[in-house]
Formats: sequence, C-alpha cells, structure tokens
Amino acid sequence: MFHGHHRLAPLLLIAGAIGTPALGGPTFKSASGGSVTFSGSFNPGYFRFDDGVGSYTELADNATNDSFVNMQVTQPLGAGLTFGFDFQTYFGFRSSSDIGQGDVPEPLDWDRTDIQILAFSLSGAFGTLSAGQGKLAGYGASGTDFGQTVNVTELSFDSNFGGYAFRTGAGALSEVTVNDAFPTFDWIAAGRVRYDTPTTRGVQFSVSWGQDILDPDDDTTYLSAAATYQAKLAGGQIGAALATYRAEDTGNGDFTATYGSASYLSAGNVVFTLGAGTQSGSGSFSYAKLGYNADWLHAGTTALAVDYYRGNDFVTDGSESSSWGVGVSQWVADGNMQIYAGYRQFAYDQPGASFLDATGVVLGFAYNW
Repeated sequence: MFHGHHRLAPLLLIAGAIGTPALGGPTFKSASGGSVTFSGSFNPGYFRFDDGVGSYTELADNATNDSFVNMQVTQPLGAGLTFGFDFQTYFGFRSSSDIGQGDVPEPLDWDRTDIQILAFSLSGAFGTLSAGQGKLAGYGASGTDFGQTVNVTELSFDSNFGGYAFRTGAGALSEVTVNDAFPTFDWIAAGRVRYDTPTTRGVQFSVSWGQDILDPDDDTTYLSAAATYQAKLAGGQIGAALATYRAEDTGNGDFTATYGSASYLSAGNVVFTLGAGTQSGSGSFSYAKLGYNADWLHAGTTALAVDYYRGNDFVTDGSESSSWGVGVSQWVADGNMQIYAGYRQFAYDQPGASFLDATGVVLGFAYNW
C-alpha cells in the first residue's frame, strides 16, 4: 500500500532554499493574469541486485522519483483569491520498485492509479483549500533533505529494489521483500479534501481527509495532519516536518502512523539529515544521512552522501532490518539534469530464521523540465 511510485515532494519542498532548480517548464499567461505551466521529469536507471545467490539486472524508471508530467493552471479571481487546477501523472514506465526475482513488469503499463494529482484549489489570505486526487497532508514529511543525492541516498531508498525478496540462510527465496523490511509509511496520494495554512515564520500546518478512489481493491480512508518548518540558522538552512495519519482499512484493520524528518545545510555545504517513524501494530525506524554539496565543477553541483537505516518489528515481532548506502550525483545542463550512482547493502533478520545479506547498485540520470 505504501510503496511503489514516489515522489518529488522533498526536492520541490527545499529547492528554493538550497539553490537546486525547482521544476518549471513552459508557462503561458493570459491577459487576465492567469497562467498554465507544464513541467515534468524523465528518470531512467540501471539497477543491479545481488541477493547472495544470484544477480539480477534491469532497466527501469527510478521509483524514488518516478518520471511524470505536470500541468498547473492558476487564475486570479479578485478579492485576493486565486483559483488553481493541478494535474500530474506518472508515465507508467516499468518501476524499479515493482521488479523482483523472476518478476519483471512490461516496459510500459499505464493505468489510472498512475494519476497522482487531479485537484482544484482556492487560495487566499486564509491559506489554501483543495479537493480531488492528490497528496495527503504529510506527504513527503519523512523526506526533508537538503542533500542533492535524492535518487540514490534518501529515506525512500527501498523503492530502488523494493520487489526483490531476501533469501534464507539455505539460499531459498523467502516471502520478505525489501519493501516489507524498509517501510517509511509515507508518500500516500488519495482522493481527499485538504487545507494548508499560510506560512508564518517558516511554519505551516496541513490537514486532510481522503480515501483511495483509483484502486478498486483498496477502500482505505485516511485522516492526516502535518507541520513543516523552514528557516535560516547559523549561516545555513534548517528544515523539518512531522506528520501523522489514521488509516481505516476494512480489509486489513485500522492503524496510526507517525513520522518526521529534519535536515540542516551548513554554511559550508555540509548536510545533516535525520528521520524516524512508527506505526501502531507494526514497527519503527530511524534514519541518518551525512552529505556534502560541492561546487567543484563549472557544470553544476557535485553531491556526495552516506546514509544508514535501521528498522524493528516490521515483518514480525523481533525482526531487524538495516541498510547503509553511498551515493554521488552530478548536476549538469544548467541544473536541469542529474547524473547519479549509488551502492547499497541490505540486511534482515528475524527470530528463528537467518537470511543472506543483499546488495544493490543503481546508475541513472534524471532530466527535469
């Protein structure tokens, strides 16, 4: 339910603060002050996964930030009010999170669940009220990150290899996948009504209520709330987010998830990022990342990072999952393209059973417009 397509939210959230170009393609303006803006991203990658017995190589869309196209319409209404319409869909390319041992989806398979946003909004001094398919309050709250290696080292790293299963100590495939062992509880879109307050002194609050309306097999409803914060601090930038939601699912039971993250970009371009989350009836995780955004090349920012994730009790009581990774990204083409590479190691254990460690390598590029 919580894995698969992702997610440019953290990158967009902090783009203005750290100098990474926010997405924004051609804009067409009307005489009445309205505008239509098109943007998008194409993010293919090469993925190699070694489960301790065999190695698997595939080309796929990088599910940490799926390829998408977006159209935003704004129209001033007078009296300080602005009407908005937002449409965003993934292209439906084969997603890295859906690939597993012996399970490789078709190269292109778009369906209506690839529509992430189809919503109307009204903004003014009161904030923004929106309705339709879109992001719940708290979408991306686990991914606050001033680092620029978001395609290889970020909290949603499981999306790069999510469908692969761990092998038991005897070498047999288990039923435990990377997605199962490394959740974040985040990145949920649904048909919803959402309200966002104005940002005051860097603080914004959001609430939403929604239900999955695109997947006929999922009738989960969500009540969510979130808070975000951004400010300058000691010559650098700090950002943080905290979110919680209550999920009511007639098929799988009800639960509550709470998660958040914080990131600091120092004046010397060193990045410190932390994240954590917990879900009732399930488990909890913690995450840490250290990065550096360097201006070594005229072509653009060179970003380096190392991160670590630890989870407990997700698949079964007493289970432990851990992962560490290293990544590098190079921005080129006036900041519109990112070339990246990453390496990651995965470990999973549970009482009464042993599992082999696994590793993954990803190479790719993301072109934004």
